[in-house]
Amino acid sequence: MLKGDLRKKQILETAERMFCEKGYEKTSVQDILNELHLSKGSFYHHYDSKERLLHAMCENHAAAAAMLFQQSGDAATGTDEVNRTLSAMIPFNGEGLRFLMMILPVFPLPEGRSIRDGYQDALKKAWLPVFTDTLDRARETREIYCDDSAGTAGICLDLINDLWCALSEEIILAETAPDRPAADLGAMMTRIFRYRTALENILSAPYGSLVLLNADDLRELSQEIHSHWTASK
Repeated sequence: MLKGDLRKKQILETAERMFCEKGYEKTSVQDILNELHLSKGSFYHHYDSKERLLHAMCENHAAAAAMLFQQSGDAATGTDEVNRTLSAMIPFNGEGLRFLMMILPVFPLPEGRSIRDGYQDALKKAWLPVFTDTLDRARETREIYCDDSAGTAGICLDLINDLWCALSEEIILAETAPDRPAADLGAMMTRIFRYRTALENILSAPYGSLVLLNADDLRELSQEIHSHWTASK
């Protein structure tokens, strides 16, 4: 690895560790410079802002998640494989959830929309070829139907991105409200049902054949985010 690439990687890894420990808002560029004993010139040669750093993290995590999924090598076909891929594309488990919990507190900030949109774009770019391949193979079993796998995969990814963002924002609203009410799991399950139905219609899949999140998954997610949010304050 070239020296410049190594330095860029060091900045990214150090910044992510500090964002996890202190929070994005409480970590300044100067904190990162002090940690790495770097000059401002060296930092800004690679990243023009702290926000750009976070965008780079979003791109790396999205690409890594898609690559890890491809390397997992599952022999499932048809709707089983579609469900496995859909579940992996939603960043609500494993490393995806750890990263999401780090960036969720950024969403209410002025740069929050840019970060959210950037992560959505990164996820779509990383997962589009994966889900296109999944749909190509699922079509062969005749459990789903679509005449354009790449175009259909893009539409499905837009829906998945919209869903996880909407659910995340529901939980954030509960966490930031003055009286901190519990997130409305019933309303969120209704939203999930609507998105699942939309995906089944797009893919001409049998009713109830697709699985996104169940009530237990959502309850556990809300509790994890609540615990993380509370600890970070």
